Amino acid sequence: MRHIIVIGVLSSSLLAGLSVSGQGFSAAKETALDTSYLRVYAETRGFMLGRPVKPKPTPDGKAILFLRSPPRLARLDLYEFDVATAKTRELLTTEKILHGAEEQLSAEEKARRERMAAPKSIAVGIDSPKVTMRGAEQATISFRQTYKSDKLKSQSRKTLELVKTDGHWLIKEEKAGK
Repeated sequence: MRHIIVIGVLSSSLLAGLSVSGQGFSAAKETALDTSYLRVYAETRGFMLGRPVKPKPTPDGKAILFLRSPPRLARLDLYEFDVATAKTRELLTTEKILHGAEEQLSAEEKARRERMAAPKSIAVGIDSPKVTMRGAEQATISFRQTYKSDKLKSQSRKTLELVKTDGHWLIKEEKAGK
């Protein structure tokens, strides 16, 4: 739906910049394309910033906790919606936690966040697989896995415990180690 609206606005903007001549359409020199809508659309991540996300009712059911970002910032703050009064109040913000200071992350947390960011490419390889059947319905597979992306490179030893259910092999347990 959002894509249709953007295309509609783009089409309208482009058509507004055209004038009809005897030969068909020709560009009108006096009308510039207004790109402010596209800038606002991008700054608000498709108008999704500021919307409540991940709502969770409190155990007593009197309130709903949710996260919300400021209109043009990609950070989430904690809010409470009181069901009885229909009022929303801010409970916790990153500014209140950090007292205006920059976030200080450990090397481990920086690495974790980097890994969580979507990579542009991923290549996964398997070396030296060893399959051990334990009856007709269970199996163990051990192998060395190589993972390579534009953000991370790693090798680890993996062991998968498989079980056959309704004719399909499913992973029951996965263990990883160096």
